[in-house]
Amino acid sequence: MTAAKEANSVIKSILDYILKLEYDSLPATTIRFVKLHLLDTLGAIIAGSKAECTGFIMPIVQKWGGSKEATVFVYGTSLPADCAALVNAIMARGYDFESLLGNGATHVPAAIIPAAFAFAEYLKNESKINVSGKELLAAITLGMDLHYRFRVAGGAATTMGGGWLAETFAPLAVAATGAKLLKLDPPKTMGALLMAYNQCAGNYGATIGEGGALVAQFGQGLSVRAGVISTLSAAHGLSAPLKDIFTSKWGLYEMYGGGYCDIKILTGNLGRQFSHLKPIIKRYPGCGGLQSAVHAMLSIINYHKIDAQNIRTVYVEVSPLNYEQVVRNRSFPSSPSEALWNMRFMLALAIAYGNVGPEHLSRNSLADDRVRSIYSIIEIVPNSNLRVEEVIVTLYTTDNNKHTLHLLETPPVSPTEIHDKFIRCCGFVALPSVRAYDIFQKIRNIEREEDVTTLIYDLVI
Repeated sequence: MTAAKEANSVIKSILDYILKLEYDSLPATTIRFVKLHLLDTLGAIIAGSKAECTGFIMPIVQKWGGSKEATVFVYGTSLPADCAALVNAIMARGYDFESLLGNGATHVPAAIIPAAFAFAEYLKNESKINVSGKELLAAITLGMDLHYRFRVAGGAATTMGGGWLAETFAPLAVAATGAKLLKLDPPKTMGALLMAYNQCAGNYGATIGEGGALVAQFGQGLSVRAGVISTLSAAHGLSAPLKDIFTSKWGLYEMYGGGYCDIKILTGNLGRQFSHLKPIIKRYPGCGGLQSAVHAMLSIINYHKIDAQNIRTVYVEVSPLNYEQVVRNRSFPSSPSEALWNMRFMLALAIAYGNVGPEHLSRNSLADDRVRSIYSIIEIVPNSNLRVEEVIVTLYTTDNNKHTLHLLETPPVSPTEIHDKFIRCCGFVALPSVRAYDIFQKIRNIEREEDVTTLIYDLVI
């Protein structure tokens, strides 16, 4: 096959996939995965309504105003669809607490799920068209699948640590999700993808190190907004012929992947293989790079029943990538958002409070003398022999005892823990427990819903 024919084959395969994927073709395991992503991400959004980043963005969008096309979760504010999606996606990253995908394809659900609900509500308000639970699940599956493929196909340059972020590829995946829900024809779908590709952005350098947390949170929302605007522009007439936006001279992988693209990852088994959508659920708020360390620390403290005042010093070894992400050049955090990317601080929280949740990430905890004191006795170093997620935590007590735990990765979160996490997120914003349970049941059986926007209104306090 010539290069030109291969390029046309790639974009045609993706267009066909967007147009043809239906709920009835999805494996039961895939549906279960997507429901877990839906539950966990909505829980993160609910908790994130109280996050620092939300306090920044809400006054801005409320001042903008505009057509009442979609809803900001929890607040109930009606805004243009792109603005509602912007805020909901930012809230999804408010405590960095939402589900992830593996192989470096982080923060995918936090883009696709807010966008899918914004498109569904837009259709309801503008065209009196209901999006069913089955349609929503199919669109979210499509968006997350393509988001994963777009990012991972570029290899080391496009996955975590390579320079580009989930936000870089989100506009394209959001546009695909919207094209599916809005039932755009091939030329309009192509137009949405072209416009979305033009808006791809977001890089590692802007978010890593001091001062990068709010940039990452806002970048999440801005990338989703770009995808929504691109799709709605196409719905109103923007169309384009078949065009290679992936492997051409100015295509995605020449621009962002150094020219490398694994076609098998990008288009292999489209519509048939979804195992990569298996959710990674976080037990604790904060970057994925600090989850194992926090879990190891809490495991040592709880198993040996160690009191914080009896700890003399803590020594932690992490992988070079995790060191770069959440340790290197990081001083005591100046804000709750910065704390989410600061392993040393999160370990201090774990020791001081015996757990780490959204309720512990506040100005009060930053000012807590106990946390500051514990922070000063923690040392973290990179170990080139450790893989990503692998961690060795050694704790020395004042009575000269030594406790060490070598954790290869954070153990999977059980279904009960996922349920309890969602209920805690709801409780954090004072959403009544009865309503939280009703939402949980509605998500569990969402394929039975004839109009998914009813779930949105349940999320408003």
